[in-house]
Amino acid sequence: MPTTKNYACKTCDFSFDSPSGLGQHVAIAHQECGVCGETFEGVDELDEHTQNSR
Repeated sequence: MPTTKNYACKTCDFSFDSPSGLGQHVAIAHQECGVCGETFEGVDELDEHTQNSR
């Protein structure tokens, strides 16, 4: 019986069959600004964003 992947990443096309799987993916694959909530594909992009926001 195939599982339904109901937990989709809002940043990319990946989907997961559990909220914990999605949470792990977001923590590893995407970086989120703690101020505005915008997500970035990598640490470098997040660092640039935070430097430009000061």
